[in-house]
Amino acid sequence: MPLRDFLLRLIWDPSSPGLEWLPAQGASPGQILSAPPVWRHHLEGRVVSGVDQPGLDRILIIRLSPARNDSGLALVFEMTGRNANIILHRPAPDLRVVACARRVTPGLSRYRTILPGERYRPPPPSGRSLEEWERTGLLDTGSSGPSPTEMCRGLEGVGPATARAVLEEARLRGEHPSLVLRRLRDALLEGDLHPWLGPEGLLPISMGKGKPVENTLSALLSASAAERADSHPMRDRLERRLAAEISKQSRLLARVEQAIEMSRDPETLRLWADLLKTRPGAGRRRGLSEIRVTDWGGAQHTIPLRPSRTLVENAERLYRKARNVDREREMLASRADRLRESVSLLEGRLEELPGMTEEEAASILSSRAAAETGRDRRESNAPGRLVMIEGWRCFIGRNASENDRISFGLARRGDMWLHARGKTGPHVLVKRDGRKEPPPEAVLLRAAALAAKRSGAAGSDVVAVDVTDARFLRRMRGGKPGEVLYSNERTLFVDLER
Repeated sequence: MPLRDFLLRLIWDPSSPGLEWLPAQGASPGQILSAPPVWRHHLEGRVVSGVDQPGLDRILIIRLSPARNDSGLALVFEMTGRNANIILHRPAPDLRVVACARRVTPGLSRYRTILPGERYRPPPPSGRSLEEWERTGLLDTGSSGPSPTEMCRGLEGVGPATARAVLEEARLRGEHPSLVLRRLRDALLEGDLHPWLGPEGLLPISMGKGKPVENTLSALLSASAAERADSHPMRDRLERRLAAEISKQSRLLARVEQAIEMSRDPETLRLWADLLKTRPGAGRRRGLSEIRVTDWGGAQHTIPLRPSRTLVENAERLYRKARNVDREREMLASRADRLRESVSLLEGRLEELPGMTEEEAASILSSRAAAETGRDRRESNAPGRLVMIEGWRCFIGRNASENDRISFGLARRGDMWLHARGKTGPHVLVKRDGRKEPPPEAVLLRAAALAAKRSGAAGSDVVAVDVTDARFLRRMRGGKPGEVLYSNERTLFVDLER
């Protein structure tokens, strides 16, 4: 199974970065080199001259042959979770970044900047190198073994899947996890690897449940095909949204039920208030969260207090609670009923997911009135026209009033705001909707096209559209609705002919 028969696909999606093998037979030229124009300009005509991996870190360096009288390029694939990136830079000693999939500005990272023209600096190591594993203390057979978090943070090359496999192997063998880590380290140092396919993917040696692998590439191909067959991005996103909302509503319900259970009868509250008012210095004492007192019959009482208030003020609060206790219980009971009904509806929707199509899931996610999905209710009457771009919600203002509402009512920190530079036209907002990663460049380009087509520059061939994080917007002093000032922008150039 020669490598020339397959394509290596680099997936820098922060939610699941990794490598994927695809059969090259029958692939179109666009599949063989699928990249933005700026990448194509630098990549076409080059061949891979070498591949390196610094230590065991999640970084792959693909060296590319020289072309056009240059000294070659390096394609760096950083599989670092939510900070995943693909970077094209010149070789040492220049190291200038030529292109990058994800721009890292000083506002995003104090450690390094990844921008075209800047010198490339690799990310910090994910842990101690193989030779230094011993110094971490995680290879010592103490009373309790290392946790997955300790292994991931302390040992270079050990990710969550490997850490869980180490613990599973230790459980199956009935030995200390540190002994499994020692065997893993020795095998990696000596290069004595025996690929093992576990439940979460390939491992360098036998660890936990799984089976040995004769052909590593075959295993990777099978895993990639299975992942593509089981890929349901809209359903998966809806499932995460529903699960998060169920968890949130359940926590609220537990607090409300606890408040109902702990609510006191009016007589007890009035007794506590009377006892507080008779304490010495009741009008001056503050800073207590509770106080223990004895009533006139000799019974002990522990009274919760507000530390910022005096004993007399706490007594007045208890008198008010005694007067309103029946109403408060009724309101709490009503809220608990609403929360139970909401959780039941959410769980019902979750049970419907396996039989739901991708289109139905996308429709639910894009619905303005989808309170079941945990969306902010303030957006149920969101201004402007809503357009879905590859699963991302995009709002387009249709007049000055809607532009103002989109920019200063709907926009939140992390949302991306776009507008044709120096021209009248709509404010366009791409909602992040709780995602950790920013919108992909392809989504921003399509949103920029929407801003350009409806702007005063629509007659031009190429329109400059500024894009910035919504947190950098501010109102223009004395300006009309829809007039804004913004900073930290970058410019996209939209070819309306295309």
